[in-house]
Amino acid sequence: METKPVRVGIYARISEDRDGQQTATARQRADCRAFAERSGWEVVDEFEDADISAYSLKAHRPEFERILEALRAREIDGVVVWKLDRLTRQHRDLSRVLELCHVGGPFLASATESLNTGDVSSQMFAEILTSVARQESANTSLRQKRKALEQRQQGLPPTNGKRCFGYDQRYTKVIAEEAAVLREARDRIFAGESLRGICMDLEARGVVGTEGA
Repeated sequence: METKPVRVGIYARISEDRDGQQTATARQRADCRAFAERSGWEVVDEFEDADISAYSLKAHRPEFERILEALRAREIDGVVVWKLDRLTRQHRDLSRVLELCHVGGPFLASATESLNTGDVSSQMFAEILTSVARQESANTSLRQKRKALEQRQQGLPPTNGKRCFGYDQRYTKVIAEEAAVLREARDRIFAGESLRGICMDLEARGVVGTEGA
């Protein structure tokens, strides 16, 4: 009797993709494909959330939701990640995965860690790894907030990688066309127009922020 191949989906994620090239997720996918090949599994789909946090409780990850649906529908037999913290940094999301990945059923495996939830002990290991990842994110957030506060107190520009509308990346040059939009909006507010109306007008004209939104 012919044995059916084990079908897996690869999940990759990066919190910040500043250059839009998604090179980090490409490396993750390549390592996961190699790991799946060594394990004798067939990669049938790949899922990627770029520029999205797995720590923020407000972040919506479309591909994370899609891979859960693929598990429920048994379109895949398992999920392969480069590292568990690529998939989740919150116990809430881990619980949703482990409800679907269990001993004797679909599994979750890491290409760089000794993790495969087909083994009972790995589920506890996954809980520990998620706790560590969550604490790392919390510590990073605390350091970033403290640094931002210090910069504001010293009158220095932010260094979070996101360009402020109206200035160049280093805050040394005014972007004339963007500054003109800000001045126009200011004048219209002083003239009595509503902020909502101004924003709707700018959106209709195709004016977007520094990240394209």
